[in-house]
Amino acid sequence: MRCILVRHGQSLFNAGETMEFDSDVTERGKYQIQEAALHVKEYMGMKDRFHTFKGFVSPYMRALRTAVPINERWGVPFLVDLRVGEWPEPVKTQKYTRLPYRYKEFVNFNWDDYPINGLDAEHRNDEIYWNDLKQFVKKMPEDSIVVSHMTTIQDLVGLITDTKDPRKKPVPNCSVTFIEDGELLFMGSR
Repeated sequence: MRCILVRHGQSLFNAGETMEFDSDVTERGKYQIQEAALHVKEYMGMKDRFHTFKGFVSPYMRALRTAVPINERWGVPFLVDLRVGEWPEPVKTQKYTRLPYRYKEFVNFNWDDYPINGLDAEHRNDEIYWNDLKQFVKKMPEDSIVVSHMTTIQDLVGLITDTKDPRKKPVPNCSVTFIEDGELLFMGSR
């Protein structure tokens, strides 16, 4: 099994430019996204092509934006999937609105499992989060790319590699993590 995990680019919320939790990326985030896409390509250029990979992306705007160049440049099909969405704790602290159905803006992504009237992620708790993540890992395709959030990526690394305390290792914006056959090969930025 090969898995590539990509944390989203810097968001307006991360930069303190808005209080809107589900915000777009900053100009710096846009640059980071391009760099992450190149990093993924450099890694894969040595190993294989992308035709066997399936992509999964969190429904938050910052993650959707980050998946676009991987989809457009390398042809990786992405499914919008709340199972790889934000860890519930930061969501609880925010003034929260529904996550909209953004098909018109991200038409190349598969929205089949996403409700047209949007998603109320506010009601996800730790138990639902962990059950979703464990089910996701259990059913993960052999070759996967996941675009998500810091804590979710840390937790995915822990589940896939059987690492103790994976949240101790920080995951900077747009860092890329490569895992092959349950072994963590690389975690970082270009």
